[in-house]
Amino acid sequence: MTTLEYAEQIETNTEPPDLRPVLEECRAHILVGMTEGFNQGRAPDGTAWPARKDPRKTHPLLTLSGALKAAAGSPATGHVERFEADALEIGVEKVQQGGLPGAAVHQFGYAKRNIAARPYVGISEETATKCSATVARMLGTPK
Repeated sequence: MTTLEYAEQIETNTEPPDLRPVLEECRAHILVGMTEGFNQGRAPDGTAWPARKDPRKTHPLLTLSGALKAAAGSPATGHVERFEADALEIGVEKVQQGGLPGAAVHQFGYAKRNIAARPYVGISEETATKCSATVARMLGTPK
């Protein structure tokens, strides 16, 4: 089946496909990728997190208590996952909704306090490739 034939088949379908099985497999890739980012001290795009200002501190960046790493990569306090038939949301919840204090500061930085951004939530190129392959395999789309 060509890509055009596949697209035409989708157009004639009255019910959109239930993507939950695909998203569940992609979810696993995303969680592993975020955990690996913490272990390597890297953002999802592969860049190293900025070094800490105080070299006397020896614990790995963003892992003093382990709560942020746990919330990003597993169903721990502050972790959020929302599934729909065609969407998946993974991350760390807003503080007002049960998330972790400081999570957004670390993800986006805080210029007023001179705190550098150290992004930890996101999808790496490797994870995106794995998810694309999963979609192609599970939906039978042409490559």
